[in-house]
Amino acid sequence: MNKADGYVAYLADGIYASFDGYQMWLRTGSHDPDLCENQIALDSQAFMALCQYRERLSGLLDRGA
Repeated sequence: MNKADGYVAYLADGIYASFDGYQMWLRTGSHDPDLCENQIALDSQAFMALCQYRERLSGLLDRGA
């Protein structure tokens, strides 16, 4: 992943991530905004909240909750 490819990465299950210099974009179906089925823009605050959710969820799952 590099600037030449627009920081695009295929994650899994039809989900693509890209970065525009400010927001991380999650798209389904295609990395192309004109062809994607859905898209979500995460700024740094929303991305950090998502990371914190993942940590909480991992802790719960590790404890068998």
